[in-house]
Amino acid sequence: MATSDFDSAVTIAECETAGTNALSLSVQDYATVLEQEYKITLLPSDLDTTAEDNMLACRIYDCMDPLLVLGRQRSNEITTLFNALPSSDPSTGSTSEEQQEHHVLEQKRQALLYLLMRGKLGKRCRIDPPFQVDYGHNMTLGDKVNWGPNGVALDCAPISIGDRTILGPGVKLFGATHPLNPLLRYPIRQFDFAMEIHIGKDCWLGGGVVVCPGVRIGDGVTVLPGSIVTKNVPSFAVVAGCPAKIVEVLEREGCEDEDRALEAFLKSGLVGERIEEFFDQWRPPAVETMALP
Repeated sequence: MATSDFDSAVTIAECETAGTNALSLSVQDYATVLEQEYKITLLPSDLDTTAEDNMLACRIYDCMDPLLVLGRQRSNEITTLFNALPSSDPSTGSTSEEQQEHHVLEQKRQALLYLLMRGKLGKRCRIDPPFQVDYGHNMTLGDKVNWGPNGVALDCAPISIGDRTILGPGVKLFGATHPLNPLLRYPIRQFDFAMEIHIGKDCWLGGGVVVCPGVRIGDGVTVLPGSIVTKNVPSFAVVAGCPAKIVEVLEREGCEDEDRALEAFLKSGLVGERIEEFFDQWRPPAVETMALP
């Protein structure tokens, strides 16, 4: 028997009576409506979960298991809808109708993400399309996570991202991996395995960063654009390169002092042109030019 991920009993008809844009519905209820309206594939509750259990436990599993195939199909259906939504900018809406249209689109985006991740995302998260993910429901996002376009998450193993973390365009989180033995990689054998990825809060992963299977990134980490992270990263480190290496470790107390100073500065009412003075103290130095051989 196929069942929905949600307990909401809201129907399409009830959504239509609530208003043409469903803004009066909660994100969870709207997700249920979209699941019904677009006939999203439901996952049967009576299928064997052995392969999924092995996958999430980082053991060898059969990627062509029926339940996993249906899970990827469901994810593809939801992300196709998500990626097809037109872009919208509230600052460009000059009429109340345009503003409402923006809010409708944002509500639909949030509902589709809620549906994709089975509700495991925090408040005010944003993922810019296009976005590609294997399953979606093996991911957990904290509050105010912001992910730029062309993101990829191979969440065959659990992936978690902490509060207020920023992921630039093209950031890829590769939880899936394959045996090093080439004979075991032969397609007919269908053997795969995966390793968890965990990213802390208040991190920034620049554009094009790749995080490899099994990596854990601490809080407050900065990963410079284009880096490939193959090992665990301690909190408050700045890393760069292929493979990524630590180039600096920030002092937590110093970071907290700057945060308190900025908060006091913003409350002082003296921001205006003086904001540049405050930020000059941590502005990155000019990039050096490479020396000719």
